[in-house]
Amino acid sequence: MRRARVAKLAGAAFCVGLSSLNAVAYRQAWVFTHFAPPGPRTKAGQLSLGDAARLLIDGVRIPRPENRRTPADVGLAYERHVFAGGRGIALEAWLVPCPDARVADDDLRPAAIVVECPFDTLIGAVRHRFSRHGLPSFPLADLLVFWGGAQEGFDALGFRPVDLAPRVRVPTLLMNGDQDEWVRVEEARAIFDALPGPKTLHFFAGVGHDSGLRNRPDEWKAVVGDFLENHVDTGRGGVAAAEVDPPLSEAGRRPGGWASSARASRERR
Repeated sequence: MRRARVAKLAGAAFCVGLSSLNAVAYRQAWVFTHFAPPGPRTKAGQLSLGDAARLLIDGVRIPRPENRRTPADVGLAYERHVFAGGRGIALEAWLVPCPDARVADDDLRPAAIVVECPFDTLIGAVRHRFSRHGLPSFPLADLLVFWGGAQEGFDALGFRPVDLAPRVRVPTLLMNGDQDEWVRVEEARAIFDALPGPKTLHFFAGVGHDSGLRNRPDEWKAVVGDFLENHVDTGRGGVAAAEVDPPLSEAGRRPGGWASSARASRERR
């Protein structure tokens, strides 16, 4: 009798613990995919025990970005358009008139692709963020990704951009940071190795998970300019459509990471 009672209590404790863990993961998934009110953003780094506990319960705080500049600040005329987005959110877009502009649509077949800091798997990217905050990634990262996918309606655990890379047959420039703790060097190399077409891999030295253009503007412009010069006809005669198998609109559009940085080394194939 006593053994049965202990087993029953242990089972109840396990169920309560598992339910609590899922509740925390559900909350984390929600705050990861919804902006917080204006205020300070949760900073990455090692946290105290109290801060870590609060972070596990409340989730990472990501306030909605605010932009106080417009194209007019850099001398460009523009038109302002506001339209209804999903979940009742109003979206604003700026149209900057450009002669001979090419409009993207669902059947877009680009002549080349420039990518900055794409993660190889969504679960890996989330695990890195837990580690960056000094928190154990398992099983919270796995539960967070599961519930995030359930909330957003897609298979988040199965979302693996590295498995989509073989479908991209156009020339591709992939840039990443050699000090990026969120999208690591080995992830960039995994995607690069999976690309079947002409490709270039560039690392910006000493840059983390951030834009290469912001941190190394001259180097970024030189790398991108060299890539476009070698792979894209920039003349007014137009660019022939390149092959993507299947078209990009069919290859999945779930969020990939962006940022850039890394070492001044380049690989080209």
